[in-house]
Amino acid sequence: MNIIFSDIEKKIIKIWYNSKVYGGHWGDNYFVLPEEEILFNKIMNDFSIEINPIYLRILKYWAEESSDTPEEEELKKKIESL
Repeated sequence: MNIIFSDIEKKIIKIWYNSKVYGGHWGDNYFVLPEEEILFNKIMNDFSIEINPIYLRILKYWAEESSDTPEEEELKKKIESL
């Protein structure tokens, strides 16, 4: 399944990504898995993304940073539907 995220969804994903990547996961605050960076860049640059199991896990991992706003809840539902 391919997906493109809206501008609002990209803003939310960027917040989640920054919280995970620069918020101390893996202990050094600057460790980014190559798959995370690839996925993030595809999302931010409007690429149609073929959602594979790795990308889905990453999106769900980033979504753990949700503040549960209505917009975030909708995005989490969209991710879960993948």
